[in-house]
Amino acid sequence: MPGSYPPPPSTQYPPSYAVPPQQPMGYPPPQPQYQQPIPYPSYPQTSPYPYPAHFQPPHPIQQPIPLQQPIPTTRSLTVQSTPHSPPQILITDTLTSVPLYTLTFPKREHLSSTPHISVAGPSGQQIGTIRFHSMSDDVDLVLHGQATKLKAGSLSSSHEMVSGVPGAGKWKWKKGECRDGKGEVVAKFKVEKWKKKKKEGKFELSPSIAAGGLAMDEIVVSGIAKVEQKFRDTGAAEGVEAGFEVASVITGAGS
Repeated sequence: MPGSYPPPPSTQYPPSYAVPPQQPMGYPPPQPQYQQPIPYPSYPQTSPYPYPAHFQPPHPIQQPIPLQQPIPTTRSLTVQSTPHSPPQILITDTLTSVPLYTLTFPKREHLSSTPHISVAGPSGQQIGTIRFHSMSDDVDLVLHGQATKLKAGSLSSSHEMVSGVPGAGKWKWKKGECRDGKGEVVAKFKVEKWKKKKKEGKFELSPSIAAGGLAMDEIVVSGIAKVEQKFRDTGAAEGVEAGFEVASVITGAGS
């Protein structure tokens, strides 16, 4: 028609150009339902790092080198009397001079039950006593509250006692050497001088005894008791000679 305008264009798009429906603005897209994480497979722990079995690290992993235990060594103890009243014997570690035992000779009446020698440890606590007999060569010992006896041999100058250490059997002292139940020498006592007021000597302990504990307590106390008993039984002059005999056996001078 003359003077008329064409109709406005259609707002409909062709089917092939249809715009997909849009989500309303301001809302996040829907999230999928939460799922548990998938666990990783476990591998044998053959190294400090969890490498899979088929994977080898570029450099072999060095395992830590275990620390070597110190090799047990022998130990020497110095025996020295001190000018105290009542008399005392101080036993120290020869290498470090650390006091280990203090032996005192308390005053006692005749036929008294008081021990002849009291033995104290490094902190002053009493660990044992020694008591002699006038009519017997046996010696009564008390160690850590347990009474025992250092028995004299019938036909020799030996003394032996039952040890409280498991597996040790008996300690047997003879001529300055102490042997265990297997007959092995575990200690030596070299007497340099042994008089009423002057007593000197030295213990040499094997590695099995040198570590300390009950075994060393038994060896030291029984060794002192053995030498002192012989000194009391034979007198001062023969006591020194007996000490020389002990020393000669250890150094190889005797037969």
